[in-house]
Amino acid sequence: MIIRRYRSIEKQRDLYTFFEEGLFSKQLTEFNDDNEGVVENFQRESTFRGALAAASYRKRQRLDEDVDTASDEEFVEGAKEYHKNARKQHFANCWRMGTDEDNDIWERYTRSPNLAEGCAIETTVGEFLSGLLWEPIDPDDNNPAGGLTETPEWDLAIENPNCDIKVGACRYQQRWKDESLQPAGWPATVSFFKGEDFDIEKEFRLVFNPFSPNIQVDFDAKGIPQAEDPNASQIWRKFIAATKWMANRIIMAPNSGAKQREKVEKWVEDFGIETGDDPDPDLEIVESSSCVSQTSTHEYLAEIGGQDNYDGSDQYLSEVADEFLAKRDWQEWPIVDIVLLLREEAGALVEGYWYQDEKSAFQLSEYGHEFQNVWAARFKNEGDDYETWRNENAREYDKEQGTRTLSFTDID
Repeated sequence: MIIRRYRSIEKQRDLYTFFEEGLFSKQLTEFNDDNEGVVENFQRESTFRGALAAASYRKRQRLDEDVDTASDEEFVEGAKEYHKNARKQHFANCWRMGTDEDNDIWERYTRSPNLAEGCAIETTVGEFLSGLLWEPIDPDDNNPAGGLTETPEWDLAIENPNCDIKVGACRYQQRWKDESLQPAGWPATVSFFKGEDFDIEKEFRLVFNPFSPNIQVDFDAKGIPQAEDPNASQIWRKFIAATKWMANRIIMAPNSGAKQREKVEKWVEDFGIETGDDPDPDLEIVESSSCVSQTSTHEYLAEIGGQDNYDGSDQYLSEVADEFLAKRDWQEWPIVDIVLLLREEAGALVEGYWYQDEKSAFQLSEYGHEFQNVWAARFKNEGDDYETWRNENAREYDKEQGTRTLSFTDID
């Protein structure tokens, strides 16, 4: 899965922070979406309410406290305060999935109205995950019980139990629909569910809480969830990562010219990164792929669909796949791969990949990750010929369902 992080190039620091300091992440309260990380309708979160009511009863029995379960009004007000504090504890670093481009995205995230003073740093989800810190430098540096303390940036690691770290694609919802539930009991996960006004973003993000692991929701004897206000004065946090290693390409903004490219090349070389003039560069700097045909710098293109599958429809996913097959000229892009990724807890996504030739194409078995169900199909000769592959998870899923998930998966 291709992902891009859009950056301004007005000042050298705009790129310096990424390549030299890590993944700068913004507090959820500071995003343009006022509802970022907020549960908008607690009345629909009956599972969350019921679970806390049952747990609080056991807590009252254990503590021998004579109080009643919270009223509807008390619970809603308490839950609002809980998520208000919880979103202050969380920070996000955001990317866009795919190589398809949109002028509104360029302008919004590079702060360049003329679409010239900006770029996008490109990597893959696999390389992004590999570039994160997995084990804390000081595993014995634990947060003491009974107080909210902050895990230092050098210990923000996937396997550190003192901080909550999640990575994944955002899902977009039509919040006016009754079935648009948000996972209220998991504060970090709430921020992966966004309103339909933001579906143009096709967002992939890293979300972390340096203050509390939030593995279990704390609550009082009345069943009201509890979260401390971290009173964090800084709205940014740095997540250490191998950013130089994970970056594959820099895509220049659509209206960038020689002046902007030379500036970026110089800066990147100042960071100790070899660019395109070297026979085997660390990093390529290429033109925008917004209107690109076959070129030597864009051997493949990639897009994502399904994040806005508001009805959870298999038919919608099939339509996305059909659109990908019909989207581009087969003479220019003679190989098209369609990939379905599924996690039952997170829903399904469809990826489309277009290649110039078989030499530039991934192996079908390279798509997805081992924790996903993955189906992949490669189409040639204007779609008349195809081959397919599915991972072991997908085979088991199809066996359990008693059917084939995709109509073209009848060939292994």
